[in-house]
Amino acid sequence: MTDQKKPPPQLEFEKDEECVSLYQGKTAYLVKIAKIKHRNNYTHYTISYPGWGDQHDEVICSTETEGRLFKMTMAEFREKFPNAEIGADKAYFQTARRRSVVPKSKKGGERKKPDGEYYSDKKPVKRWPKFKLAKPLTEILIEDRKMVKSGVLARLPAVITIEKIVEEYHEFVDRQVEDAELSDQLDDAMTSTVLTPMEVEIRKLAANAFKDYINGSLRTHLLYSEEWDQYDKHQLEILGPDHGMEVEWEEFTEEELAENAEKEKLAKEEREEATGIKEDDTPKYEKKLKRFIAKKKYEPAKYYGFSHLLRLVCNFHTLLLTAKYEKGPQQIILSGINPFIEYITKNWAKFHKKLTNAGGPRRSRNAK
Repeated sequence: MTDQKKPPPQLEFEKDEECVSLYQGKTAYLVKIAKIKHRNNYTHYTISYPGWGDQHDEVICSTETEGRLFKMTMAEFREKFPNAEIGADKAYFQTARRRSVVPKSKKGGERKKPDGEYYSDKKPVKRWPKFKLAKPLTEILIEDRKMVKSGVLARLPAVITIEKIVEEYHEFVDRQVEDAELSDQLDDAMTSTVLTPMEVEIRKLAANAFKDYINGSLRTHLLYSEEWDQYDKHQLEILGPDHGMEVEWEEFTEEELAENAEKEKLAKEEREEATGIKEDDTPKYEKKLKRFIAKKKYEPAKYYGFSHLLRLVCNFHTLLLTAKYEKGPQQIILSGINPFIEYITKNWAKFHKKLTNAGGPRRSRNAK
């Protein structure tokens, strides 16, 4: 008789039970078992990170609980794993959630959302924050418009590109990651300014969202008509005349197809439960056997600079309404926006020098 491998041990949890989870396999957080589903002799647990909204919810199969979920309190986890990376505690989550509470109207009945409040754990964003730029940034935009309208365009690439600004911001927030050993030696007032790994990740994603929007919509939403020709010529110069035909197809693996189908099935059940409407059972991912990949892609954030980033910032409240972000990414973007705006406002002189010979935006009439 041949030896058979024993299946990995499976922990069992109850609905609403609290336990410890390793977020992305490395940072420990106190979580709650939000939902339990049984399918094909397996149990699927939906775990919720209190205070972070359902965009961070994760589905974990019972076969994956070992080393991923821990049936213990956070205090017990800290004692058993003293060197583990611990995320923000529940008190922080509760404080964050209170910021999104909508007060009742004095007249009763319908609740009214206060001005300047944009945070919601459950609903897609309907209104984005509007920023009032500091005077130096406003002057940069005014001067930039005057120059463009007179036919004097910034040369490409910029001295300091949008991609470079985002990279430097990533390095900046990385330096604020919470050090568990150092935090024990600091006063409470000091630790309030130190970021947790999850907070750092959210701020990075928000900065990336600005760069992604520039890459996807610069020409259609942020350029003046006088700049279109320059954009088209520069794109052609970077990619070559035949870049549109240089593509390739990459097949999904069987594991990816199965994983995608399972995720779609769970998402479909969630939608049906929320809406009460039964959807078509036609599989979506089984038909999509290959994904399209362009060999060359023009990314304006690698070539355009600070003034074009400011155009996005000052029109942020209207432009982002046209972007098709899902509910989860919307909330991530919202919570990390203000820190990024504050960073570029404080460091604007580093990214934009007004004097051309000091490294500012190089310009020439009808620049290429």
